[in-house]
Amino acid sequence: MPVLELTQASSADALRRVASLATVPSHLAAWAYEAFGPDEELAAAAVMDPGRLDEARRSLSYVRKHGNTHVVPYWQEVIAQRTRLLKLRPRRPRPPKDSSQWILDRLELERDEQASSQAVVETAARTGDGVAIVVVSTERDPVALADQLLLAVGMFPIGGGWRPVTTDEAGADLSFALTRDLAYRSQRNPARAPAGAAEAAGETLLVELAPHARLVNGSPLGKSSRGSTPVSRSTFDWALGVHGPERAAVVVVTGED
Repeated sequence: MPVLELTQASSADALRRVASLATVPSHLAAWAYEAFGPDEELAAAAVMDPGRLDEARRSLSYVRKHGNTHVVPYWQEVIAQRTRLLKLRPRRPRPPKDSSQWILDRLELERDEQASSQAVVETAARTGDGVAIVVVSTERDPVALADQLLLAVGMFPIGGGWRPVTTDEAGADLSFALTRDLAYRSQRNPARAPAGAAEAAGETLLVELAPHARLVNGSPLGKSSRGSTPVSRSTFDWALGVHGPERAAVVVVTGED
């Protein structure tokens, strides 16, 4: 089962390719690659949603209608690719109904049901960002665990792309990422994060997680908000890995321009 050997860069790259082909989160791509790898096309076909083909056809119709001829070849290629994948789609085995739970089981992780952890997840969810908190053995390697938690929120492991961070640095980065748009560095759009939601999430996360922050993939406070090693398919992202005495967490904030 090579896909979950997260220290191998080739495994993370394979996950990205399968997820990109099928436009699915990383944990569903992980299931597919374990079931059908190393055939990446067959793995993508196994989890391809027929609705994605309809979406591509609507996009093609839209760009033609509005005269955007320069992107017509792109959508024609996408339609051809998705049509081919749907024809390849195997009948068995079937994907799990809940791939986010499947990845937790596969990695032997458990969601932390403590009230404080639930508060962190719920408040962060109000800003539209990804947070996973689990109960873990303190003997687990922080980097390997952070990569596993990225899978738990549908992102991609980065191995050597993590870098150490101090509590003060993590607190400053977290405050910025939750209250500012990563692409434009302006205050977050109220339509995405209701008034006070980002601040509430930031305060809760800072109290609960920042003291145990260990790893980041970059800093949103630099000249560019682009993570030095991206964990998502978004244009901009920032990830924080937390490793406490009894709990671990990962926080992922994304943005588009």
